[in-house]
Amino acid sequence: YVPVHIQTAVKKVKSTRLYFKSPRIHIPVFGRTFKVRTNILKRIILFAPMIVGYAGWFILIYKRQKNGYYFRLGCESFEVKFESQYSYNFFEQSRGSEKLVKFNTSDCRQWESSRTSPISYSSFSDSYFMDTVAMENHRPVYYQRNETPSKDPNEPFGKISYCEEIEAWVFTIEGVCKVHSENDCNWLARSPKTEALSLDTVEENDWEIWTGIRHETSVDISCVECNENKPKDLATDLDCNHHGQCTEKSCECNGFWVGFECEVCAACSEFEVLVKDGSGREKISAFNDTRRGELKNWNGNVFKRLADQNSPKKDNVVSLYGRPVYYEINDQNKNATIDEDKLHKSIIYSGSRYWILNLTSRCQDFISPVTCLESYHSAWFFDETNKPEYMSEVTQNHYPSRLKWFKYEAGNILSSRLAEPFDLECMNAAEAKTCEYL
Repeated sequence: YVPVHIQTAVKKVKSTRLYFKSPRIHIPVFGRTFKVRTNILKRIILFAPMIVGYAGWFILIYKRQKNGYYFRLGCESFEVKFESQYSYNFFEQSRGSEKLVKFNTSDCRQWESSRTSPISYSSFSDSYFMDTVAMENHRPVYYQRNETPSKDPNEPFGKISYCEEIEAWVFTIEGVCKVHSENDCNWLARSPKTEALSLDTVEENDWEIWTGIRHETSVDISCVECNENKPKDLATDLDCNHHGQCTEKSCECNGFWVGFECEVCAACSEFEVLVKDGSGREKISAFNDTRRGELKNWNGNVFKRLADQNSPKKDNVVSLYGRPVYYEINDQNKNATIDEDKLHKSIIYSGSRYWILNLTSRCQDFISPVTCLESYHSAWFFDETNKPEYMSEVTQNHYPSRLKWFKYEAGNILSSRLAEPFDLECMNAAEAKTCEYL
């Protein structure tokens, strides 16, 4: 008696011997003749297309991965918000004996000596877009407002990328560095350690931010793309808060709505400056009395909502940092077109505050104020030669009304500083009511 498993093994050995004893055929290749057994040749002919197919498939996957194809199937655009209280006094720390001191890093460079204001991280709270070409450490790179790289090296936009040396996602600004730089990609803000392949899976808590020392912070990261693959009857859908249509993954807002998801109401088209006369609840003080006298000639002036005159859409509101832009009209320029008055005095939103400032010098070399605002970055505009006049308290208001305003003095607001005795009020009650409960 021979066990079944032994019989099976013997049969396999015999079949293998017969396989390698199959007849040989002669194959001429480049003047030489190779002898190949027919059974082996049959297997080669059978499996060769499969091997070539798998090889081609792996090569395609590798090239697509290298070019960021699979990352682009996910979210490519994000709104990133840094906490408003943090800033980095880089220019003062890098200046010694009235000259800029070279930091111990090749990533840092010398800047114009006129820059003095701290770099406010909230000025870099903005939209960040995936670079569809560049990849770093096998991961995508994200640039603020899709500036890849920044057009002006003296006004760089923010960048978010993965740093392999510290195994974390980092926020950097070209040319800005820490005093004592390590092999850490020159981060100014960094996530906790992670192997996340793209920004949409990065932890928002437990970040660190640099102000001269490290602080724990959180960074709000939100995808701002809408779903354009929904049925046509849902084109104006929840992704755009029912105030716009989804086109090429971004919301085209209707009427006076602005924001990445059409979430900001800009119904009020005109705001009037009202200097308080002391009859209300505001504190009566010598400061207010003095300021009322200085602001007297400003009382009654009007700020009008800026619209893009070249847009085919009616009443296409121009926005910056997710809020509408307003420009002043008064007795001298109330009949002027927006291109003629060059945004003499304007209200913009940046870094969780509204700012009243003069944009004439900034925008005089541009074709229109709209193209000027596309390149505007508040981190670099607020310097000694371009100071805002006033800044509001920290706010998330949709419009610059019912706020405390403070005189700007190239620094942060002190808690003891008195607010200016004026406010802005919507001139149209019906328009004001539209946004009142949002």
